[in-house]
Amino acid sequence: MICTVDAVNGDLHLDLNPESTKQVAAADAIVLTKTDVAQVGTVDALSTRLRNINPSTRFFEAPFGNVDPNELLRPGWSPDRVSSISAGEVNARHVSRTYSTSLTFDGPVDWVAFGIWIGMLLHARGEDVLRVQGLLNVLGEVGPVLLNGVQHVVHPTDRLEEWPDEDHRSRVVFITRGIRPEELLASLEAFRRVIRAGPRLLETNTPV
Repeated sequence: MICTVDAVNGDLHLDLNPESTKQVAAADAIVLTKTDVAQVGTVDALSTRLRNINPSTRFFEAPFGNVDPNELLRPGWSPDRVSSISAGEVNARHVSRTYSTSLTFDGPVDWVAFGIWIGMLLHARGEDVLRVQGLLNVLGEVGPVLLNGVQHVVHPTDRLEEWPDEDHRSRVVFITRGIRPEELLASLEAFRRVIRAGPRLLETNTPV
């Protein structure tokens, strides 16, 4: 999914239209348009705000409408991108009650138990889970399992033959509307024994 954001009016749309935040959260790639006519400093500030909403997406600037279609249309799921989610600073900002939360697991995850938990979450609060992406260290698998879902739907999982780096911890990013990070963590804690690896909060963007 590709989302275009007007660099001149993007902040206004995000403030007034909750649907805009939902579209940004669900995007695999975001194209920032009109960067050639935006005021100095506007593009950087808007880019930061968009990354706060969806830290795992790919960003492109399109001055004068120019963007490389080959880069734009290449597969959006990148293990390298997911593995770097935990890096960088966290910038908290109010984004229509939208929360970006990164969780990490220190040991292998029981896929069946995790699947039951996330299935229950999406059944109960699917409308508020704008996006979920991650790499999972699953018991019995050599490489990571790629997790990718939007609202009520979790796409068929892919399995990599090997990890992109030496860090084999599971990392999952949730972009939610009205579901606070501590609520996600409390829910996962209830499943800690069956999931086997206790979750801990790695990084959050919690608007106030």
